[in-house]
Amino acid sequence: AYMRQWSSPGWYGQSLDNKPYLTLDDAGRVIASDPEGYRILVWDAIGTPVEVWGEYGSDVSAFDLPTGIAADGQGGLYVIDSGNNRVMYFAPE
Repeated sequence: AYMRQWSSPGWYGQSLDNKPYLTLDDAGRVIASDPEGYRILVWDAIGTPVEVWGEYGSDVSAFDLPTGIAADGQGGLYVIDSGNNRVMYFAPE
């Protein structure tokens, strides 16, 4: 059954690369990649923004077209950073 929706800045236009990828973590948070915004967005289960991180680049805190994402059972997050040709893993804090 439909429960809720919320808006998110980004993902405008017709670009095939500028579409979000989503995952849910064990805490029920919704995590999305923002490929052309070079960032990761996190909301709680009711749509309240919780966290945003990332910027354009190639160091360990930056992305170049982050696409696929997946949360693991230990609170970590895998991100496909396709423009930098790498898979990144972010351990829980």
